[in-house]
Amino acid sequence: MTTRMISKPEWRTYLDHVSKGLVGRRAEVDVMSLKLGSQVQAHRIRLLGITYDPKNDLLEVALEGLDHLISKPIELYVEEGHTGLESLSVLDGDGNRQIIRLDTPINMKGLDSLTNVITPAVGAAGTAAGVGMLVGAELDKQTDPEPIADPLQAAAEIEREEEQRGEVKPVKVIPEPGDVAVPTEPTT
Repeated sequence: MTTRMISKPEWRTYLDHVSKGLVGRRAEVDVMSLKLGSQVQAHRIRLLGITYDPKNDLLEVALEGLDHLISKPIELYVEEGHTGLESLSVLDGDGNRQIIRLDTPINMKGLDSLTNVITPAVGAAGTAAGVGMLVGAELDKQTDPEPIADPLQAAAEIEREEEQRGEVKPVKVIPEPGDVAVPTEPTT
C-alpha cells in the first residue's frame, strides 16, 4: 500500500479525475478529532463525487442524501493498494482528520496522471459546451476523449440497473405505537 500527498494546487484536477471513477461506489466517512474522538459520519452510502472549490476553500464529498463539507482543508493524502485508490484523508483547518474509505478500490490506470487537465469542450461555432472533456497524457491514444460523468445522472442509472437486477426491494416500514405522532381531528 502506498500513501502519497496531493499538493493543494492539484486538488481540483485530481479530484475531478477521481470522481469519474467514484460514481456509484459506496463509502464510509470517518471524522477524527482530539475533542470528539473518532466518529462515523456516513457508513456504506453511495458516493456521487468529490470536488474542491479553491475560491471558497471547500472540499465537498457528495453522498446520496448527504453533502459532507470540509472547510479550509490543509492536506490531502490518498492511499493506493495493488488494485487502485482505496481511501482519501483530508486534514481540515481545525485539526480534524476526515477519511473517505471506498468499499471497492478504483483502478486509477489512465486517470492518475496529474498532467491531465479538465478543459471545457468546444461546442458549435466555437462556444463552450456544458460538459468537460478529459484531456491529457493519454490524449494521443484516444481518438475521442470520454465525457466526464454527471454524478447525479450516473447515480440514477445505477439505481435503475439495480432495480432491473432485483437488488433493490421496497421496504415496508410499520411504525410502532409511540413512534409517530398522528394528528387527530377534534371531535365536536
